[in-house]
Amino acid sequence: MSFDNEGFLSEDTLKFRAQNRERYANLFSLTDDLNRYAHRVKFSINIHSRDLQEVICSCLFLRVLNSYAASVRLAELGMCHDAEALCRVALEALFFMKNCAEDREATIAYVKSDQQDRLKLLNVMKDKSSSLHELIRSGQFTEIDALHELLKKEIEEEKIAERKAWEAASKAKLAGVYDYAYRMLSQSVHSSPRSISRYVEMDEDGEVRQVYSTPEKDSIPLTLFTSASTLMMSLMVMRDLFKVEMPELEGLGERFQMLDKEYSKERRQD
Repeated sequence: MSFDNEGFLSEDTLKFRAQNRERYANLFSLTDDLNRYAHRVKFSINIHSRDLQEVICSCLFLRVLNSYAASVRLAELGMCHDAEALCRVALEALFFMKNCAEDREATIAYVKSDQQDRLKLLNVMKDKSSSLHELIRSGQFTEIDALHELLKKEIEEEKIAERKAWEAASKAKLAGVYDYAYRMLSQSVHSSPRSISRYVEMDEDGEVRQVYSTPEKDSIPLTLFTSASTLMMSLMVMRDLFKVEMPELEGLGERFQMLDKEYSKERRQD
């Protein structure tokens, strides 16, 4: 079936993928090499199972790596809007990862923040106006109330704070990344009016010509650069935390810089 009938689930997307990979061959070559290198690093690191900092940072690294792979897969199909959402997921994991890697206390605070998440859910359960409240059997509220009070007491006594991406980014010295890339990508995550404007074609008079969805091409480089830079930063965090040599990372970084200049020049000319 054609793209018009099945959208991005049609076999036409295989053609789009081949065309995009050919058009941006040097950039996809970099993202592929970076992915392979990150997976080699993944298996070369010795994680001490009782070291909470190492375990948490390694889990967050895998979160970045998987989100990177998913964003590249979507980008090569021209699904850049959706790939951008995954770029934001990877960036948020990077913020917490770097903050935890540089501060053991931050690692403990990150883990304990789960109690705040649990308390929020219980608050919704206890709220009689919520739809979730209606799904709970009357006999379960005694147990829920007890757990709610227990969590409240633990949070108050241990001063457990909510997990905030902005605070983690600031402490990790990535506030600039948060203020620009993360905020811009958040528009795609939250379906902002500006982000969905890419589905509208306007004529010269500002009248809506059509509402449509087709594979994007021009957004692919920026999406891939964002994904690649996030993964490279996460590799640097792992390098510093585990004190391992990553000689190939420098070469990948040089290729990234060279391609970034090349595509930046093309954007200025356009």
